[in-house]
Amino acid sequence: MCQSNLDSRLITLVLALFFSATVGAQNYDYRYFDWGETPKRDNYEYMALQMALEKTRSSHGEFSLERVVRSVSRKRAMREINVGKIINVRPGPWLKGDNENRPEAEINLPVEIPIMQSLLGYRRLIVRKEDLPVFNKITSKLELQRLVAGQGQGWVDMFIYNHNKFSASDSAEVVENLVPMLAKQRFDYVPMSVVEIDSLINRAGDIQNLVAEAPNITLYYPLPVIFYVSINRPELAERLQRGLTLASEDGSMEALLRKQFAAEIAKLESPHNRFIVLENPFLPKAARVPPPIFDKSIDQELPGKPKFKP
Repeated sequence: MCQSNLDSRLITLVLALFFSATVGAQNYDYRYFDWGETPKRDNYEYMALQMALEKTRSSHGEFSLERVVRSVSRKRAMREINVGKIINVRPGPWLKGDNENRPEAEINLPVEIPIMQSLLGYRRLIVRKEDLPVFNKITSKLELQRLVAGQGQGWVDMFIYNHNKFSASDSAEVVENLVPMLAKQRFDYVPMSVVEIDSLINRAGDIQNLVAEAPNITLYYPLPVIFYVSINRPELAERLQRGLTLASEDGSMEALLRKQFAAEIAKLESPHNRFIVLENPFLPKAARVPPPIFDKSIDQELPGKPKFKP
C-alpha cells in the first residue's frame, strides 16, 4: 500500500474519531418541567419529548431525561428554565409577541414545532354547580362576555380574551388556586383545555363537590403548544427541533396524540357541542393549525363539518 493512501485513510479515521468524540461530548441533559396539575397533558408532553430524543439518538448520541414536578407560577418557571439548575425545558402556548415586554430572565428559547396541534385551544368551562342553569341557557358570545373568566397569572390566554372583549381575571398565582377562587365567587367560570379540565376538578378536594363542567359548551381559539428550553442551551433546542420534525413527518406524534387523547377527541366530535369561537390574532405566521371541529357554532357559520385532524 502506498504511503499517500495510508495517510489519507489515517486522516479519515482521525476526523471520524474527532467528530464522534465531539458529538459524544455534547451534554444533552433535559429536565422537563411538570407543573403537577394536569397529569394527562403532562404525560403526553413528556412522551412526545422522549420520542423526539429517541429519534435523534443515532444522530446526536445519548441523552438524559428527568421529569421535575414543581408547583410554581409560569413566570417563575420561565426564570428557572434559563437558570437551568432544576429545569431547562417546558411546554407552553406559542404566540407572537409573547416575549416583547418580558424581562430578559423570562425569555426562553422556542422550539417551533407544535406538539398538540389544536387541542389546547378547546376550552371547557368549570362553573359552580348552582350556576349550571345560567350556562345551559347561553346562546351567544355576548352573554358569555358579561361573565368573568378566571385564569392564572402570566397565562398568554389573557391576550386572547382581552382582544375578544371578554372579561377575565388572572389573579390566581398558581393553577391549583383557580377552583377554590371560583367556589368563593372571585369569578364566574374557569375555561380549561379539554385535556386538562378533569384533572383540575378531580384535584380540588372537597371543593370539587361545589363545581362541575358546563355540558355541551366549548370556547375555541387556535392555540399551538411547543417546547421551550433555556436561552443558554441552543443545542437542546436544535436536537428537539430535529427529533420533533422526524416524529411529525413519520406520523408517530399524531399516533401518540390520538392514543393519549381518544376520549377528549370523541367528546369534541359530539354533535351536541355548542362552540363559541374567539379570534386569535397572535398566531405566529409559521404556526400550522388544523381546521377546527364544528358541528353547530353559536356565533359563526362555517361550511361543512371538518373532522378532527391533528
